[in-house]
Amino acid sequence: MKIAELIKRNIINVAGGGMAFLIIVNVILIIYNSQIIERAASTTLKNERVKNLFDVLWSDGIRNIDLGLRGYVVTKDEKMLFPFKEATLMYKVHMDSLQKEVNELGEADVKALNTIRENYDKYMVYADSLLVIVKNDSIEEFKAELKKDKGYDLWVLFDKNSAIIKQHLQLLDHQAQDDYQLANTRIIMLQVLLAILGLPTIAFMVLQIRKDREKRSKLFVKLEQNNREYLFNPGTSLDGVDEDLMINNSIGNLKNAARFVSQISKGNYEIDWEQISDANRSLNETNLAGELIQMREKMKKLKAEDERRIWAANGLAELSEVIRNHQNDLKRLCDEVIVFMVKYLNAVQGGLFLVKDDEEDEKFIELTSCYAFNRKKFLQKRIDIGEGIVGQIYLEKESWVLNEVPDNYISIASGLGEKKPNSLVVVPLKYNDTVEGLVEIASFETIEPYKIQFLEKVGDIVASTLQSVTINDKTKSLLDQFKKQTELLKAREEELQQNMEEMQATQEAVRRSEKELGSEI
Repeated sequence: MKIAELIKRNIINVAGGGMAFLIIVNVILIIYNSQIIERAASTTLKNERVKNLFDVLWSDGIRNIDLGLRGYVVTKDEKMLFPFKEATLMYKVHMDSLQKEVNELGEADVKALNTIRENYDKYMVYADSLLVIVKNDSIEEFKAELKKDKGYDLWVLFDKNSAIIKQHLQLLDHQAQDDYQLANTRIIMLQVLLAILGLPTIAFMVLQIRKDREKRSKLFVKLEQNNREYLFNPGTSLDGVDEDLMINNSIGNLKNAARFVSQISKGNYEIDWEQISDANRSLNETNLAGELIQMREKMKKLKAEDERRIWAANGLAELSEVIRNHQNDLKRLCDEVIVFMVKYLNAVQGGLFLVKDDEEDEKFIELTSCYAFNRKKFLQKRIDIGEGIVGQIYLEKESWVLNEVPDNYISIASGLGEKKPNSLVVVPLKYNDTVEGLVEIASFETIEPYKIQFLEKVGDIVASTLQSVTINDKTKSLLDQFKKQTELLKAREEELQQNMEEMQATQEAVRRSEKELGSEI
């Protein structure tokens, strides 16, 4: 009996010691598993941050530098350099953030990023040199540099080294997931063993599993909170959201972000984040969804401004061609200019007035050319200085716009046609602060501010041309007058010379007569 009791006690002690050991191992594995889950979530978030920084670094860096340089080459407008300057300023911010993330990785990743940064810095210096070339109007040199396509070389190096870092992050992510799965497997095996040893142990394990599940749930809630803070916040309550839904939300948000960026890169600036509504828009101003929408609006604005600049540049080029072809004929030049303005602005009516002097050298304004509804109208109209809108604009030297035209305005102030337009603009044609004429454009559509700016630029060019043509005409007239006066003086000189010769002959005859008369006496 004593031997059996001793054996039983030894078995209990061994079982108890084994249970205690298994419990300790189980607790250790639970803690380790929790750390692995946190590390996996942290690695996933870090992976996404690094990927996003790489995407932003490329799209807001090299692409905006190229966009700014090309726009400035076309227009020579300093405003076109906004993307270039913004990329230059934001480059260091994005690169420092990326450096901070990558410094925690291995030596190979730091080396790859340093390679990217070194070559990126060289390209930024190269971009500044391109800007200097453009500002010096060395277009051919600029084209030669573009053909070298150093941006492509940077992209190849950027893609290669960023892939090294992304691959390392992906391996870390997979490793964390594998460790997590392995830890879960060990826990399950240990729980089975504990269940075999006894219900108390099973109850204990169940309690530990429940705690682990609660901790995991909290981790998923934290993951969902981070998802809403950094990716997208639907504005709904977290209560009742299960783990599967949290995972699906995270995956769905990443897919939406990838789709959004892909469409933006393809030039589709009408893309929208479908889940954003008026109710949750304010919650997504600082996260990835909000930043992407702000980027889209910025790109859309830049595209619209670029299209308007190209439209204006093409218009000025076409106008220059019109002026070049008709600069020797003032009347024909005015006719062609007003036709061009009306058609290019998609307007319906237009009139071009020139400032002239009457016989008393008093200035007045005369309607020189008029175009309406695709039909030339040969009209005569004289306006005194200060009379009506046109006469007043001559004095003020500033553009005037009217978007709500009264029913009787045209017949009173412009007299350009019978149909009432919805928008009317009068722009002075001035050069060196001297008004050479005015142009009046009427349209059924609202004449937008950028079109008015275009008209003002056109006005400067046309005024300069009118001034040159007027000076040339006056010079030609003076030359003709000088030529006629020269010919008249020459004729008078010849006549005077002939009269002098006749007088000399007469005097000689008189002297001979006097001499002969004296000899006879």
